[in-house]
Amino acid sequence: MSVFPVRRNGKSMKICHILTITLITLLSGIVTFVFSGFEATANKRGPVNVPSRREFNINNITTTDSFPYPDSNYLNDNSYHEYVITQDNTFKHGYAEVKACARRFPEAIIIGIQKCGTTALAEFLGIHPQLAVKKEQTYFFSSNYSLGLDWYLHQMPCSHGNAITIERTPQYYYMKHVPGRISEMDRGMKLILIVCDPVQRTVSNFAMAKYRNREHINSRFEEEAFTFKNDHDIRVNENNLYVDKSRYAKYLQQWLDAFPRNQIHVVNGDAFSINPVQELRKIETFLNIDPYIKPFHFERTPVSGFYCLRSKSRRLRCLPRTKGRAHPVVKQEYLSKLKQYFAEQNELFFRLLRIEGFIW
Repeated sequence: MSVFPVRRNGKSMKICHILTITLITLLSGIVTFVFSGFEATANKRGPVNVPSRREFNINNITTTDSFPYPDSNYLNDNSYHEYVITQDNTFKHGYAEVKACARRFPEAIIIGIQKCGTTALAEFLGIHPQLAVKKEQTYFFSSNYSLGLDWYLHQMPCSHGNAITIERTPQYYYMKHVPGRISEMDRGMKLILIVCDPVQRTVSNFAMAKYRNREHINSRFEEEAFTFKNDHDIRVNENNLYVDKSRYAKYLQQWLDAFPRNQIHVVNGDAFSINPVQELRKIETFLNIDPYIKPFHFERTPVSGFYCLRSKSRRLRCLPRTKGRAHPVVKQEYLSKLKQYFAEQNELFFRLLRIEGFIW
């Protein structure tokens, strides 16, 4: 029984019908307004659709004006940096919560050489959507080996199932026990070695050491790299650390003993500094990933002469200011002595790796 009396005449029924339609229209408007607000909020968050491993396609991915795949302290375990390629080459990124994101052991390692461009190489490779690059050095296979594989895995960046993880520790090249340790973990590991003019590398190493230890290094480059018995007997100091690290052939055999030649890719560091795209494309082939990196990703700065990554808005992302620091002025006679000293080592290095095209 209804609380209110119902009058069943035609006029009352008509009024009820009108009120019902009005109420439905009002509720519909409220619902539309609420969901429009949710949609507007969602649109501000950027793209969130992450392709599954089977759907992953290089043509659906893009770079970003921030470097891809930040390290593990930047993303939590359930997050992953999503990249979407757009037709006009704009750079966009968004975040998505996906369980597919995980830390994975590296399939490639940049093993050296210090002061030949390993930092820039890691940064530039990082724009490729099929690579997850650990840019900070882990020193795992050298000084942190006792921390174990679980620790090593936790240092790796978060990546999707198709990405190849890469780490960079140029100290590895000189350590006798490192090749065996890497091979024991993964016999199929791919190694990337960037090399440069050993004379310039030696000077650059000295400049870096003096910058970091100003209070301990008061000598000039010549006093470190040479021994002076008299004005006519000037010899290269073979015991000097900066000189020794430029003797590339000395440390190469330990890597050839642990890995087949086709798993070692040599990057011409001098060519890389002039035309990074050319060398990066060779690495894409070596890693068997899609060709992606193009000239528009880079712009050379007139002040430093170094390349920076750029977005469509032309906002540059450059290497730290400590890169490209001023080198000491060294007399040509000393540079010539170093070049002559390294010549035999260079020839052996080229012969062992069966490479050419270097002008040292």
